[in-house]
Amino acid sequence: MAYTSMKTWAFGAILTAAELNTYVRDNIEFLKARTDGTIFSGVEGVRSANLSLSTGAATDITYVTASYNYDTWWVSGATFTVPAAAIPAGFTSIAVFCQVRARFASNATGYRRLRFLLNGAAAGSISVDANSGAETEVSITDFLICVAGDTIKAEAFQNSGGNLNLEVSTIHVVRYAPVA
Repeated sequence: MAYTSMKTWAFGAILTAAELNTYVRDNIEFLKARTDGTIFSGVEGVRSANLSLSTGAATDITYVTASYNYDTWWVSGATFTVPAAAIPAGFTSIAVFCQVRARFASNATGYRRLRFLLNGAAAGSISVDANSGAETEVSITDFLICVAGDTIKAEAFQNSGGNLNLEVSTIHVVRYAPVA
């Protein structure tokens, strides 16, 4: 549905049902669909305990609590699901802002990677060299185009030569705007 530019009314003109439907009903529904997308919808998942990562193996990051969870994007574990309530009326897809921050335990060997998975497929990643003498902190931000029911996960990887802890992680999955 598209917005119809308003008609200039002449004094004494007869207003028809078709004009009411076009200029009032349809335009109000169009504006409502646009403003529905401005109400906040999203989640912040938090993991504050160590997650042991095997060297050379990608691991889904499981989250333990949610600081906020508007429209129920997350129930437990590693999977965040786009709720139907996040899709405004008149739209089928939304842009979703995703951000993951993670701290890997101190180890100077190899590299560390964070990656988003959209419905199980890689959707964006970042790799950084291990920090010598201190923890390695990694952050990734991306926008994903999603429909209701799509799943989003964060995945961690390290290749230090042995097991290494992911010490803490937060994830933000937030509806940004309706798309189509």
